[in-house]
Amino acid sequence: MAELQLNSYRDILSNRNFLAFWSGFTLSSIGDSLTRVALTWLVFEETKSAQALGILTIAYTAPILLGGFFAGPLLDRFSVRRVMIVGNLIRGVVFALIPILHALNKLEIWHVYIFAAIYGALMMISLAGMQTKELMQAGRE
Repeated sequence: MAELQLNSYRDILSNRNFLAFWSGFTLSSIGDSLTRVALTWLVFEETKSAQALGILTIAYTAPILLGGFFAGPLLDRFSVRRVMIVGNLIRGVVFALIPILHALNKLEIWHVYIFAAIYGALMMISLAGMQTKELMQAGRE
């Protein structure tokens, strides 16, 4: 039984398209987790406030729920791959603005909340797109 499972994993990981997709999604998921830790750490270091951390949590999480309403139609209408790439690029640019504004001494805590909300809203594209991509891939085989 264990050898059968190992062969199944080997078969799946030998598919270059799946391996590329799975690797990219895994790295993106790790990046999302590290982003949340970094934002939490930044807000706490800047404010030392539990209330500020609560606002950050709401700013980051609530848009994930709302982002689902927009992710589905976007993924249905356009190329899943392109929508996911554009969503991730926008999230990268938004997150890159934080150290840029910090280096320029222009970063305010409300910037972090806005960036977290944008980041959270666009995260749903990757979460929903991964499921769509998997279903499309399974339908082809």
